[in-house]
Amino acid sequence: MDRARPWSLVATLLCAGALSAATETPDAPEVGLAARGRLTLAQAAPPAPTKAAPPASTKAAPPAPTTAAAAATSAAATSTSAASSAASAPAAAPAGDAAKPADAKDKAEVIPPSTQEMYDSALEAHAAGDARKAAARLYAWLRGSARSNDAYEVAEHLLAEDLAKLGFIHGALSFETEVVRTRGRPELVSPALNNLEQWTRSVPHDERRLEEEVLHGADFGTLEGPAREWVAYHQGALDLRLGNDRWATLRFNELSEGSPWRARARVLEAATKLQARDANVGDALAEFEEVAADPKAPREARNDAHVEAARLRFEAGDYKEALAHYQAVDLAELDPGRGQLYLEEAYARVRLGDGSRAMGLLAALDAPSFKGLYLPEKYLLRASIFKDACQYLPAKRAARGLLRRYSKSLTAIRDRTPLQDDPLLADAALQKGAGERAAKWLRQLQKEREQLDRFLSAWNGSGLSARLTEVYGLAIDEATRRRRLELEKGVIHAADELLSAVEQVNLVDYEVGLALYRRAGRQGTVSPLTFANPLPEPDEVGFEFDGEYWNDELPYLRFALTDRCAEGVAP
Repeated sequence: MDRARPWSLVATLLCAGALSAATETPDAPEVGLAARGRLTLAQAAPPAPTKAAPPASTKAAPPAPTTAAAAATSAAATSTSAASSAASAPAAAPAGDAAKPADAKDKAEVIPPSTQEMYDSALEAHAAGDARKAAARLYAWLRGSARSNDAYEVAEHLLAEDLAKLGFIHGALSFETEVVRTRGRPELVSPALNNLEQWTRSVPHDERRLEEEVLHGADFGTLEGPAREWVAYHQGALDLRLGNDRWATLRFNELSEGSPWRARARVLEAATKLQARDANVGDALAEFEEVAADPKAPREARNDAHVEAARLRFEAGDYKEALAHYQAVDLAELDPGRGQLYLEEAYARVRLGDGSRAMGLLAALDAPSFKGLYLPEKYLLRASIFKDACQYLPAKRAARGLLRRYSKSLTAIRDRTPLQDDPLLADAALQKGAGERAAKWLRQLQKEREQLDRFLSAWNGSGLSARLTEVYGLAIDEATRRRRLELEKGVIHAADELLSAVEQVNLVDYEVGLALYRRAGRQGTVSPLTFANPLPEPDEVGFEFDGEYWNDELPYLRFALTDRCAEGVAP
């Protein structure tokens, strides 16, 4: 019985930080990197305080510095005038620190105006590498300074670097993105973008908002360092997701040959084009295989290309080449993405007639590292293999294993109870795609928020602890909302996947029931599968499986099964 493949052609890609062309929202297909959450960019810096007009100053403005270091020096030179201005009218506190009950106005905190000494002290701590003291002093200076001060963006930039050094990535992104968005000091834009690229490289964050509110549509002029191609890639990725193919192509053409971002863009474009009705599968396959064979391409891009190429080869019936691509994927032995790969590789093994290795891969999915993965298709494939070997009773047990494993979930679906309340379906919704990214972003924010408690006493006097508490509180609320929305969509998809598997398993169970009651005497029937001899070959060493899994052995398990089709008896 020929069954449909159990995966979507355009992959929900398997490794953390990998590309995805899956659809996250109904109105716009998702492309680009696999983390899509939200930064609370509006909380990046305190609002400009309301001040009385400063007295006229005859001090000449310093020349515009050309580097971040020069900017800091120039800013220090001008902070005295800002301090004298602020002395005439104390600056208002930022929203996070100044919010007070109406009946406590008389007890409202008086924020001291910024001084040259405060700024110099902050720069000294930053230069000495004391990020804890530098962060407190920089924010204390920011609270009492006007946003129009020449040193304001410099202080935000240095504060962001100190927060990132302490592990507060979201807080660092909040301040650094303000430097990029306001562009009050053009010489800081390039180093700030370089920091954003570095900090978001492997940490879950709100990538969609970073693209839409910071990078998209912005002209940053001439950029230096890794930021140049990082910006071009993300701007092109968003254009591609919005359907602006021409603009996306122009952005991607800015990427140099051999660039890691160029390889990612090629995979992204090919995967997106496959969604079109008139997609040229041959061109897409050639593109994927070229990237997969490029040693200069980053590992994530090569992995994505291998997986896409394997699926296209499988669709074309070229199972050997599909198998070669699956085995070329470079993932850690216990990476959760390996579970889906083992399942798809098992399907390719079945099509090649290698029942022994296919059953071995399915046995690997029962290892503790993969047992929690939501893969109902494995029960169907195991039952089908037993049936093709005329092992009818084991086939029925395997088929009904699916019903036992997900009995509570099936009851919830039939009773029309809220699906997100079912633990298995909820867990499945957050194992891949947008749900996985939302869950990871929320966990990252919660981790950083818990870490903030260690700094409360040291930062209370500066107001930084209250500010970051507010920033993280708003971000966690948003991430929780995003996770809830993705959970509501994901459980529906998981339920559909489960019902489809149950329908096919019931069909296998019915076919096995018919075979059990057939008259014997079918000598000569040939199984489409072959199974390994239980005895090892002369150049092999065999170990009988005793229920203990060894990580390095999982891809090589073989299943010795007697083919009873030629015996003419059942079962």
